[in-house]
Amino acid sequence: MTPKNKKVSDKFRANLYAFTCIACVLWFAQSYTDFSKAGTLSSAPSIFLLVCIGIVVVYTGVEAIVYWIRPSDKEKAEEQSRDDRDESAADTAGTDTGTRGTGAADTDTMTNDTDTVTDKEPRA
Repeated sequence: MTPKNKKVSDKFRANLYAFTCIACVLWFAQSYTDFSKAGTLSSAPSIFLLVCIGIVVVYTGVEAIVYWIRPSDKEKAEEQSRDDRDESAADTAGTDTGTRGTGAADTDTMTNDTDTVTDKEPRA
């Protein structure tokens, strides 16, 4: 028995969709040739069946391609950790070291000893 919360990998899901698509293509081809030989290709039931099989072929083919191209969860996790490391490195490089207000060109500082504000505009 498999656990209920077991996740199916994207590659496995892509393979399932691809095999289903191949099986439906074969079913479509077999039905088409049978209907042609029997002379019932233009009947409503055969057209309906072929359209339904065609829809399944298109859907499963597209889903197989989507899941085949989609990065796996492991690749997503590696990319996320790489992005996190890059962001933390960028944050560390631009971190304020607590020296604000000590430079001579800084005019936006408040001094507590005289309760004055040196700013371009007076503060309320």
